[in-house]
Order: sequence, then C-alpha cells, then structure tokens
Amino acid sequence: MKCRECGKTTREGKNYCPEHVDRCDYANEVLTRLAKRQAEVAEIKRGHINFQGEFVQDVLNNLEVIGAMKGGLLYRRLGMPFEAFQLLSCAMVKKGLIRRIGARNNSEGTLVLVRN
Repeated sequence: MKCRECGKTTREGKNYCPEHVDRCDYANEVLTRLAKRQAEVAEIKRGHINFQGEFVQDVLNNLEVIGAMKGGLLYRRLGMPFEAFQLLSCAMVKKGLIRRIGARNNSEGTLVLVRN
C-alpha cells in the first residue's frame, strides 16, 4: 500500500507513512482530544471548573469503579498536573461531589465519591 500523501510504500497495509501518520482519522481524533484536555487544564488553573468536563467525569468514574483513592494516585492516573488536580478536587469537594478523608490539608488524604 502507498501513503496517501507522498506515495511512499507503507508497512502493514497502512494508509500513511510514519511522516504523515498525523493525517489519519484516528491520529486526528487523539490529537483533538489531547488539545481539549490541555485547554481544560488551562481553564482549571484559571479557576474555571467545568463540572460537566472530562476531568470531573474521569474523577467520578475512577472513584465509582475503583473506590476510595489517594489524591496523589488519582492525579497521576488522570495524567493531570498536580496544581490543576488540587484546584479541581477542592472544587469538587466544595460542590459536594467527593469527600476528602484523613486530610490535614488539600494535598493529602483519600478521596471518596459522595453517594446521593
């Protein structure tokens, strides 16, 4: 098979060579999602929390499926900068979506889902 962009022979029947792989639909979807997540992190750092956003949903889903979790583990699982995670988790606690137990300050403790 040949690359749709440059005509070079591709491997394993791919439509794009390594130099043009960013043109395939899947790569575009991944890049778009990453850009959206970066924009959401920037908004969180400015103090604008979208409670319908991807990160809030990811926190809720992780706590629903896995259960109570240390904040330090959760922010790494989400691939989120620590500063943004602190702001997000504090806002989620204030909103009553999650609780922080065993914490002396905002960066410690275990996060638990608040069940309604």
